Amino acid sequence: MCGIVGFVKLNTRQKKTVTFENMGFAFDETMSRGKEATGFFTPYTGVVKDGIDATDFVKKFDKEITTGLNAPVFIGHCRAATSGFKDGHSPASNNNNNHPHEGKRFVLVHNGHFGGLFPVRNYPYNGNCDSELALSYIEVFGIERGIALMPKTDNFSLVIYDKVEHKTYFYRESNPLIYGYDFTTGNLLFGSTSHIVLGLVDNVKIFGMTFADKLSPLYSTEEGFLYTVEAGKDVTSVKIALPASRYDVEKNVTTAEERKLLEIPEYTTTTITAHRGSESYEPTYQRLARVNGNGSGRNTERKIDTSKRLEVFTTLLNGEVVFASTITTNMRAIAH
Repeated sequence: MCGIVGFVKLNTRQKKTVTFENMGFAFDETMSRGKEATGFFTPYTGVVKDGIDATDFVKKFDKEITTGLNAPVFIGHCRAATSGFKDGHSPASNNNNNHPHEGKRFVLVHNGHFGGLFPVRNYPYNGNCDSELALSYIEVFGIERGIALMPKTDNFSLVIYDKVEHKTYFYRESNPLIYGYDFTTGNLLFGSTSHIVLGLVDNVKIFGMTFADKLSPLYSTEEGFLYTVEAGKDVTSVKIALPASRYDVEKNVTTAEERKLLEIPEYTTTTITAHRGSESYEPTYQRLARVNGNGSGRNTERKIDTSKRLEVFTTLLNGEVVFASTITTNMRAIAH
């Protein structure tokens, strides 16, 4: 779990912006979703990030934050470190693993976890964070197609900035992404929770109760819709076409060109058959494991077309191996 916080200035005639104090409040609130690292991006500062919690980050980078608050876009993030896509380790001590992640054209922050993305072939990955996998899909396939390839069983929310067209994009599957309009600053405010968004605005007390001053009602972005925001312009949205499979990137790849761009590993295959004396029990499933370059993989069980199966036997009976032999082969053609 990570936290996202920021704003886009919709009313560019409004000179006021989020105060340093309020951004500090919002970062503190965001830190409740991740303490391993903190960072932000603005067009005025570029990416600023470090493997420290938000409280220390705001103190260390106060000048950069102050400069960034005058920018038309501010995208912040607090990270709770998850496993990496190479070897399972994605420590915040390596700043390349922390957010925001920056490519040639796009900058991305991410809340959630990707467990089913294949690396893009020959992409210059800097770290070992699953969020950088998502960025590589956006960089190589474009925003709409890149998102369409992502398994929708992976819960995630994304905020993406296009450095060429100066547009900010919002997308989510399950994981929250809240927004509202601040009439005082003319900013579209956004965050992973309503409390984060409320931290960005001034509050007033009435009869001992605290209220956000001049803030619109808060809304949640709709799942499956890509929202586009450009400073000084209206917000637009488009529905992302559902992929062929909500579970498997490989099934969502529709062209040979796309397949060549992804490092889709081979399968190792073990067919299970049980023997008791002269009786033989037919295979009911094959255990398939994707094997990456470092030898790691994820085991899954998939039913296969047994009429096309290879005669490979690992024989199990009541948990005991009676007879066993295995081979490694590419089973992509018959697995379904």
